[in-house]
Amino acid sequence: MSQLLGEGRDAVRTRHYSIRTEEAYLRWIREYILFFGKRHPAELGAKNVSAFLSHLAVERKVAASTQNQALSALLFLYREVLALPIGWVDDIERAKRPKRLPVVLTREEVRAVLAHLRGEAWLMDVREGFGHVHLPYALARKYPNADREWGWQYVFPALRRPRLRPAPRPHRHPR
Repeated sequence: MSQLLGEGRDAVRTRHYSIRTEEAYLRWIREYILFFGKRHPAELGAKNVSAFLSHLAVERKVAASTQNQALSALLFLYREVLALPIGWVDDIERAKRPKRLPVVLTREEVRAVLAHLRGEAWLMDVREGFGHVHLPYALARKYPNADREWGWQYVFPALRRPRLRPAPRPHRHPR
């Protein structure tokens, strides 16, 4: 496997791809090989690529852009590194794109909401170990500490806390 990854690295660098593209492609090639029990990709084909990409969407629940990146890496592997015809990759369970964008308030709307808050509604209880949230899809694996970052925190956390720690604290009911 290390020889194949070295050949992949050389092919990426010969084409002057960015270092981030190189890292991503090599990571996906490695995961693909490991997914099929370290079988050489020359022994595999389009059906295996489809199975791997479907696994990413269904089992690992990756974002659509992540699945597309993995597909690009595997097409690069077969076309540019192995120089093998891969054929048409179809029958892929596609990762679902979010159906709606999150609601974002304007500065004026935030000021209007905050002007009505009194008492405990201002507190988040982070100090008590409940300062992390549930992240959608595979973001928790991609960004292991993001669930504690300010940008992901709920402005209005739920009043009831989960019984077991560590458990993400849900948002407050819209009412």
